[in-house]
Amino acid sequence: MIKIIKEPCGDVYKRLLSYAFEQCEAFILVDRHSFTLSEQGENFLKALKSEIVDIDVEQSWPGTKLEDGFANIYRFKTSEHALSVLEAHTSRLYEWLKPHLLEDLIFYKEHYEPWLVTISQEEMSWIQTDDVETCCKKLKEIGIVYKLD
Repeated sequence: MIKIIKEPCGDVYKRLLSYAFEQCEAFILVDRHSFTLSEQGENFLKALKSEIVDIDVEQSWPGTKLEDGFANIYRFKTSEHALSVLEAHTSRLYEWLKPHLLEDLIFYKEHYEPWLVTISQEEMSWIQTDDVETCCKKLKEIGIVYKLD
């Protein structure tokens, strides 16, 4: 596991998003039922409506298990449009928090294997990959501060 130890912001964040979109076929964002999404959050979701693959109601997702309550898990396809929407609405990795946005941006490779996992409220994120050497080289080029766990 590659643990991201400094929050990617600005251009570093945008390069990380681009890399994730190259590596992955889908991503999810979480809408916990216990919090109301603001108008800004609703507009964000409308901008991504065409990229929604499915919506599940769950109590857990990579990195999180709710003790009480449920959340809508929105699964989106990676596309140029989706990338531009994410870049237009956020400038840092841990900005994914309600009420203004959905939470916990997580990217998936084939067969819905988690690749980049983010827990926004805890300001934690990591990458799971079989090709650690290549990924670390790319992360270094991007400007990501990380450590191997």
